[in-house]
Amino acid sequence: MSYKSSTRSICARSISSISLFVLCSGYLVIGAFTFMVLELPNEEEGLIQEKNFVINQTNKLMELAGDSFRGILCSDLYSSLGENLKKSCDANDSLIQDQLHDAARHLMKELLLEVGVNSYDITATNDTDDIKLNWEFLGAFYFTMTTVTTIGYGNITPKTFAGKILTIFYSLVGIPLTLCLLALLSEFHQLIFRYIERMFSKPKKYLTFAIGILLYVCLLLVIPTIFVMIQMRMDWYTSVYFIVVSLTTIGYGDIYPGDPTDPEPLTDFWKAFYYICLWLYALFGLSLFANFISTVQLQIQKLYEPIQSLVWH
Repeated sequence: MSYKSSTRSICARSISSISLFVLCSGYLVIGAFTFMVLELPNEEEGLIQEKNFVINQTNKLMELAGDSFRGILCSDLYSSLGENLKKSCDANDSLIQDQLHDAARHLMKELLLEVGVNSYDITATNDTDDIKLNWEFLGAFYFTMTTVTTIGYGNITPKTFAGKILTIFYSLVGIPLTLCLLALLSEFHQLIFRYIERMFSKPKKYLTFAIGILLYVCLLLVIPTIFVMIQMRMDWYTSVYFIVVSLTTIGYGDIYPGDPTDPEPLTDFWKAFYYICLWLYALFGLSLFANFISTVQLQIQKLYEPIQSLVWH
């Protein structure tokens, strides 16, 4: 194949890939809006109930702390204090009570974070203003993205009957659509590597192969690992583990994009930018990883062929 025909093939594949990418992205956006409409009201109602329960339990904890403090004041320890210290304790009773209340709030928030429940402002009114909702548009977009790529981390799942039924039909259409896009991207990657290979003479083909392997490793592991280490504050081997589990679409769910306990959560703008980059990387990484798996599979088959011929003959 000549350079002109190679260039023409790359351009044709690029147009096809871009068209299908726009279609898939539109499918994600429409799905995200639909899931948000179905799941968000149910989530808000459930979280308000959960928040009210947390507020009641925290108030009980504060009352218990106050009673304990008053018990201490009435104990022999208080009786043994000098008059000046007694007056000081009596004068600062409300201040100490406030400090105990703050300590109770902090303790309850720490306990909630340990068990994976949202941490609330217990002085707020009974609404969802201070609650992080999963099924707002960005969360719903994240759900549709992990559904059609079959990664499925599992940290966001539909709870309503309508949401679960929609997920069934949405995945039956979205997964084949995404696989078609990944197949096009995979062919596009192969055309690029062949084009680069033709730019070298035969003695330099090993060099081309080495460059290709290094490019694979950098694009699939090195750069994403550095990004995950910075963004998710993880060590390097956990970052590599997370990336490989994601690219193989295993998606155990023990680690997922973003961290709910992050002391500095992303703003909506950066969260949207983050999810868009995640969508692009998922497509790019899955298509490259598919090429890598196909190459390994072919090599295993070549090694197995002599053994198979000995067994059958």
